Amino acid sequence: MPRAKRTPAKAKAEKVEKAVNEKVVEEKVKEKTRKPYPSIDERIALADAKIQQLEKLNATRQALVEKTAAVLAERQETLAKSQSALDKVRARRERLIPSKDKPAKAHRARKSEQDQQYQELLSALKEKGTSMEELLASLKK
Repeated sequence: MPRAKRTPAKAKAEKVEKAVNEKVVEEKVKEKTRKPYPSIDERIALADAKIQQLEKLNATRQALVEKTAAVLAERQETLAKSQSALDKVRARRERLIPSKDKPAKAHRARKSEQDQQYQELLSALKEKGTSMEELLASLKK
């Protein structure tokens, strides 16, 4: 395949572009000059600014530490309360375990016997057709 021919306009445009690129490169090289070392006054001013920045940072951190300490103290108090409640429940459980295997007390059996006798008395009164007031009145005579 034949190559495209360069026209004089294209060649001139390429030369101009090349020259512009070289100027840009030269300017970038010139811009990379080193900054002069700061004077003693500038260094003192920079140190003062850094001191102010660090003091402000330390103050905010100190406030955060105090806030965190307050939260920690509160959480420790609630933990202590929760721990004491847990200990109470465990102690109660330990007291309940031995009573699980104990036989029922005798007075409970007596009470159930009394309840049964009372129910029998009420059913007998209903069968005869008398009321509790009439029975009490006859007993008081």
